[in-house]
Amino acid sequence: QVREEGDEELEYDAPVIQLPDGVEEGDLVTVSSAFGVLQVPVPKDAVAGCKLLVQGVVEVRLPVLPTDAEVVAIKLPDGSSARLPISAGMVEGSMVSVGYPIVVLPPVP
Repeated sequence: QVREEGDEELEYDAPVIQLPDGVEEGDLVTVSSAFGVLQVPVPKDAVAGCKLLVQGVVEVRLPVLPTDAEVVAIKLPDGSSARLPISAGMVEGSMVSVGYPIVVLPPVP
C-alpha cells in the first residue's frame, strides 16, 4: 500500500486535565501525559475545576533565569506568555515541553 504524503495519522490520546484550585490565567500546571511531563498554560477563559484539552506540544527554550526570581516568563507561539516556576534543575537555554494549543472544554451537565 502506497501512502500519500500528509496521509499519516498519529494515534494518541490527547490529554485532558482538570484545572486545580488556586491557578489563574498565565500560570503553568505540570502534568504527566503520553507526551511526557508537560507544562500546561492556563487560558484566559478557564476556571478552577474546568477541563482543559491539550491538543499538541511545543518545545520552548528557557530564557535567562534571574537568580532572585521564583518564576520566569516563557513565550508561547501565539505571542502570549506564561509564568513558569523556577526549579533547581532548570538551565538557561534548555528546552521545556509546553502543551499548546489548549482548549477549555464546555462543562458537562
